[in-house]
Amino acid sequence: LEQWDEFLHEHVPQGRIVALGECGLDDARLQFASQESQDRWLLPQLKLARKHKLPLFLHMRGCDDDEDENATEPCPAAVRLVDAIRASRSSSGEELLPHGAVCHSFTGTRADLGHLLSVAGMTIGLNGCSLRTELNVRVAAAVPIDRLMLETDCPWCELKPTHASRALLTATAAQMRDHDAMTYVKKEKWRSDALVKGRCEPIHIIHVLHAVAAARRKYAVSDSTMSSDETCAVQSSVEEHAAYVAMAVNTTTTAVFFSKGGSRSKKPICKTPLSLKVDVDVPPPLHDVERLETPTAT
Repeated sequence: LEQWDEFLHEHVPQGRIVALGECGLDDARLQFASQESQDRWLLPQLKLARKHKLPLFLHMRGCDDDEDENATEPCPAAVRLVDAIRASRSSSGEELLPHGAVCHSFTGTRADLGHLLSVAGMTIGLNGCSLRTELNVRVAAAVPIDRLMLETDCPWCELKPTHASRALLTATAAQMRDHDAMTYVKKEKWRSDALVKGRCEPIHIIHVLHAVAAARRKYAVSDSTMSSDETCAVQSSVEEHAAYVAMAVNTTTTAVFFSKGGSRSKKPICKTPLSLKVDVDVPPPLHDVERLETPTAT
């Protein structure tokens, strides 16, 4: 931890490090690290992020075993994660997440979602793994629009044909055009102008975008998570930004997020349009810049 502290102290001011993570709790893989060990080392990592004023990229697994849509209690991992965030403060008067955080690849229940969102500054990251079951899709649709981030988690977490979200992805001809335009080859026959079969790629963010937008249109109004204007805006935002996202994420980033604001469209379909923001101001690929010598994990 002292090595990491020194490492962050040197490189954060240079803008070479923009977040800390991923770190968190994984109750699904206790064979690799016991619950006691995870709890012990999570807290100092959270304190490092607070000290160096970095946002957190959080991991939480083991909450997707509960398929009860009416569950009212959050899973143990969600409870311990929030408790650790609270314990990372020097005093009770400090903000819980002054620099923000995303709990990525979220697969929990409504109760888990509510518990995480009780922490100001927490956002929820959704990808293909977040949309496997019908319950996953309903919970994803309930994430508030200003607390939502989309991701691929490539090379994993693609939207598979067996996932409940796949029906949402292929629901319209417009959405299928984006999917069919992608060329896939086996990894043994890799080429630069094609995607590898069975591997999630940055450009697949557009699949997540389509699926989440369709899920919100299907469930969000009846679940009272946002107004009808907002629902309309989310769906129309897909049409406005799909080509732009496909172009941007292929070379720059694998995450996008929604926020309230002006629309890029000159003729907004809805009264209160929402804009899709894509982070295109990112450092060059690591192989094009000086590699950082990071402390060796022990």
